Amino acid sequence: MALKNQSRSRWWSRFHFLLRFAGLTGLLCAGIGVALAYLEGFLSQQKLLDWDFLRSGFLGENGSLVEQVAVVLLVVGVALAALALFVEVIAILSHAAGRRSAFGLNAALQIGLAAAVLVGINVYSFRHYLRLDWTSSHEFTLPAGVQEQLGRLRGETTIVVYQRHKTFGQLTDKPDAYDYAAERKVVEKVKDLVEQFRELGPQFRVVVLDVEEEGYNDKLAALTASDKGLKEAIDNAPENSIFFSAGGKVQRLSFNDFYELDKTASREADDKRGNLVLLYQGVQPFARKVLNIDEKRPKVGIAVVHEFLTTEGPEEFGFGGLKKALNARGIDVHDVILKKWSEIAPMPEPAVYTYDESRFDRLEEQLAGIDADLKNLQAELQSLSEAHKLWEKSTVEELTKKYADRLQGRKIDERIRKAQLEEIVQNELLLGAVLKQYREDREATAKEKGALNVEDVTEMRRMTDLRAKLDRSLADCDLLIIPRMTLRNVIIGDRVPNQIHRLDSEQVAAIKDFLKAGKPVLACFGPISEHPNDRLRMASMTPPGPDELEELIGQLGIKLSKQTVLFNAESKSFAERRSGLLVSGITVDVPPVQFEAAIKTSRPIGRPEEGERKANPIRASMGIAAHSLGKSLDLRVRYPRPVYYEPADGSAPRFNPEFMLTDPASWNEDQPFPTRERTPRFEPSKPDDPARGTLEEKRRGPFPIGVAVETTLPATWYADKSSKPATVRVAAIGNGSVFTGSELSPAKEELVLDTCNWLLGRDDLLPKAEHVWEYPRVSLNAREHTLWHWGAWLGLPALFAYFGLVVLLIRRLR
Repeated sequence: MALKNQSRSRWWSRFHFLLRFAGLTGLLCAGIGVALAYLEGFLSQQKLLDWDFLRSGFLGENGSLVEQVAVVLLVVGVALAALALFVEVIAILSHAAGRRSAFGLNAALQIGLAAAVLVGINVYSFRHYLRLDWTSSHEFTLPAGVQEQLGRLRGETTIVVYQRHKTFGQLTDKPDAYDYAAERKVVEKVKDLVEQFRELGPQFRVVVLDVEEEGYNDKLAALTASDKGLKEAIDNAPENSIFFSAGGKVQRLSFNDFYELDKTASREADDKRGNLVLLYQGVQPFARKVLNIDEKRPKVGIAVVHEFLTTEGPEEFGFGGLKKALNARGIDVHDVILKKWSEIAPMPEPAVYTYDESRFDRLEEQLAGIDADLKNLQAELQSLSEAHKLWEKSTVEELTKKYADRLQGRKIDERIRKAQLEEIVQNELLLGAVLKQYREDREATAKEKGALNVEDVTEMRRMTDLRAKLDRSLADCDLLIIPRMTLRNVIIGDRVPNQIHRLDSEQVAAIKDFLKAGKPVLACFGPISEHPNDRLRMASMTPPGPDELEELIGQLGIKLSKQTVLFNAESKSFAERRSGLLVSGITVDVPPVQFEAAIKTSRPIGRPEEGERKANPIRASMGIAAHSLGKSLDLRVRYPRPVYYEPADGSAPRFNPEFMLTDPASWNEDQPFPTRERTPRFEPSKPDDPARGTLEEKRRGPFPIGVAVETTLPATWYADKSSKPATVRVAAIGNGSVFTGSELSPAKEELVLDTCNWLLGRDDLLPKAEHVWEYPRVSLNAREHTLWHWGAWLGLPALFAYFGLVVLLIRRLR
């Protein structure tokens, strides 16, 4: 009898195990079926509640193969789970009163205690966590210096991650999957970095603003309700940005200043591993914005010879786009005008005045004109008012007598008086409206004048010493840009004669003082090639050729060629001009400049570069920008002049000076203007040409048209021989209109930002490619992303729970 009971118990134990295993397997199958149903889209359509749909799917009559598999897994899985649950309930009821119940209760209590301990440990670890960086180079540990500086911060810093869904920025208006993937990764990394910051104190608050998120406007309004500076900075942000706000001060960091997308490498990786490649720019730019949130904004001075060439000038001549680009990156711009123009004098006089001074003069003249007009209007209105009273209060006889000489025997009656009064009233109303408009204009003009710093303007106007005045005007500038626009279209002779840009000796001396103070200069000098008409008209007024400023730049080793670079594509326009087919020549599409061409090919034969040097930082950053874009930068410069670097003392620079080259399909030309007798075309130098073997040798491209160096000033610049010459950064571009226009192209904006940042010593803001980070990148739609998300959160734990329960069942099997 005992053997029979033991055999029955063993049979039941094995059968019970199979039922439990089937139930667990059914739950797993049902979960997979639900995931497939969600992926196919019929889970949200409540088709699983439709009996006909389930029956047809189970029998394989309708639907795709995936739908049929999902239905089969769901039906079979739910059936097995229900069967196992039914048997389990029966077994529990039959053994509930058994003597093993006490042991079961004891086991349940132990499981509950274990779960409570587990929850408690997790709660404690959440509030008392410890980060361990096991990477070999401690990539996820803040540098000790940064930790020390952050630890001394007081007050709360708000970090706003602003997703405008426009990556730098300007480089492309059509973001693709790489841009969006990089954007999501940067947001994630910003949060990770701030978590490291929070270890040093709770003074950091992170807010993510997504312009496509529902309720964005309300979230923005709540965030900036008490911080107007942050609101203005967010509204003016041209791209995805990170803002730092504390104590009323706001700093901005582009996403690309933190992580730069390498789209070229990502596409190459896509073909192999499907990875997203980002260039980590380090924690320094991020920490710098936090630590120096109240730092002074750099100030860039732009020295030009005419108001048309300032940042307020017209689109084709002014630098409005340059100002807009720099202001958006936290750099102020200051215009300095170096010549005073007059309608009487044939040539302008050397001067130094700011755009505010010029605007002050114009506003004063406008106010004087408005006041004169107001006086006349008031007198005219007073006259009408008196006429109104006369025609209203006088009798018709009195009016007839007063205007008898005009009436020539006629009489004024009531009809005429009424008509005259109506006309006077209409004129009064019209004149009153005009007077009101004049008064509003005067008020606005006076307000604009009052906004100017009258004391500074008045003091600057009293100064007569040209050099001292320019020294004063440039004193608070951190960088000086000197653009000289010359050739615009040689086909029609559209140019600004180079002689107009010549500066006075005192002005050059002031710029020399600026350099001696260790401050950088960017010279954008267009070609000095002279049109035949200009030679006759201006030769007697100003000498041709380079002026003292070009010679000053030449003493630093920067050689600006006297020639102009023409492109093969322009030969066609010259031919069409001679045939009378082309009028303006503006349709010529010259090839873009190059930043990654071989430097040695840009010098004449016999004058090669000696030795290998580091890459120019501006050139390297532009190359990274091109990789970020995924194609070559479309930066076209028409009529540039070659620029070389040959230091007088023969010292070797730390890196290659040249950073921008022309396309090889080009040549240098002494006289780029086509005439009736001559059409510019490439003609190689003759063997007896004295320029052969020199930088002025006529040859084919490429030509360097951009140079940037860090050099020590000549000792001869200092009267005191014991003075230590300053080390300065200087850059030169062989074109004066490369940054003109109300809007800069993406490539030009990148060039001016990288050049200015390097000249200002903000090397940490230049893109770097030292730390390459790759992330697995799978192209998922929203539904697939949700499935993978919940699969990781629920699917994996459920799978391991399944295997754990199976092991437990096997161990309980007798």
